[in-house]
Amino acid sequence: SVRRLKAPDKDYHHLVAAAANAKALLERGVLVNAGAHGQREGLGMHWEIRAMVMGGMSPMEALATATINPARYMGFDKDLGSIEPGKLADLLVIDGDPLADIGVSDRLVHVLQNGRLYAEPTMAETVTGTHRPAPLYWQQR
Repeated sequence: SVRRLKAPDKDYHHLVAAAANAKALLERGVLVNAGAHGQREGLGMHWEIRAMVMGGMSPMEALATATINPARYMGFDKDLGSIEPGKLADLLVIDGDPLADIGVSDRLVHVLQNGRLYAEPTMAETVTGTHRPAPLYWQQR
């Protein structure tokens, strides 16, 4: 999880090449979806989105590969994948503008899930309730 912050962009040439191919497919009308494979639980998707931009996608195109495109692919785009009235209220609130700098996509400050707002990093519920998660085993030492 530290490598992303320390390695120069050239170390990700394999990701950039794959993302450039994904961009070429997108330009030909193929629905491209981002996907992480368990690397650093949760962070892998942010790294994948960043790679899509490095491969030539605009930040909006890259964000769509992780939001509306998968929802369309699975047939859930009437309920998920974008912020619209009547859709499920699951979203991430980011500290920054990912359209200006895709690298801020992992700077979460809140998570909205099922209409409930949770604050990072504790995931304590705010505004919508008072739920406080129990400490994880390594936090009890």
